[in-house]
Amino acid sequence: MFTFDTFGSLLLRILIAFVFVVMAIEKLSVELFPVHAFEGVGIGDWILLIIGIFELIGAIGLIFTRASFWAATFLAFATAGALLINLSMATGSLLTEIALLLALIAVIVDKRIETARATKLMAS
Repeated sequence: MFTFDTFGSLLLRILIAFVFVVMAIEKLSVELFPVHAFEGVGIGDWILLIIGIFELIGAIGLIFTRASFWAATFLAFATAGALLINLSMATGSLLTEIALLLALIAVIVDKRIETARATKLMAS
C-alpha cells in the first residue's frame, strides 16, 4: 500500500541520493573537487575515487527500499567521518555534513519503525 508515509520516505531518500550522486561525481572528476584539501591531510587523491564510488553505491542503495536501511547506515558513518575530518582541518562550513547526517538518521529511524510495524503485524 502506498501512503503519504511511504511517499515522504521515498522522496527524502531520493533527495539525499541526489546530493550523494552530485558529491560522488564531484569526487570522481578530480577537476571539480579541491584535491588540495586531501593533500593537506596527507591523503592522496586516489582516496577520492574510492570515496566517490562508495557514495555512488550508497546513493543507489538509498533508492531501493530493501537496501535503504543499510545504505543510509553506511552513508551516515561516512558522513560522520567527513564531519570529523572537516572539524580537524577547520575548513569550510559543516552545515552540509550535519544536514546530511540528520537526514540519513531520519531514514534509518523510519526504516527501523517500518520494520517494527511489519514484525508486529506478522506476529498478530
